[in-house]
Amino acid sequence: MSTTLTATATGTATTFNNPFAFVNFYYVDLSGTTHLIGQGTVGVTDNTITNIRTWSYTITWTPSATLAPGAYNVFAVGVGPTGRGLKSSVVAETITAD
Repeated sequence: MSTTLTATATGTATTFNNPFAFVNFYYVDLSGTTHLIGQGTVGVTDNTITNIRTWSYTITWTPSATLAPGAYNVFAVGVGPTGRGLKSSVVAETITAD
């Protein structure tokens, strides 16, 4: 099974530049170890009615078959051009057995 993970950043339409050089997604296993899922792909949309530009960073996570069923904390870290990182909120993703 797989799930799509998305992180977003918003600002003023047409003028808000991409704040991140890249965004990586991670999960924390049941022992508390953090693992890299991978780097998200970026997309941008402008809403001219609300004057908001949204940068979306997306990845499809297909957990290993050896990953035990349960709830896993998932988060994203956006890294800017100077190497500074910004961590997203943590979201619980439930993995179930087939």
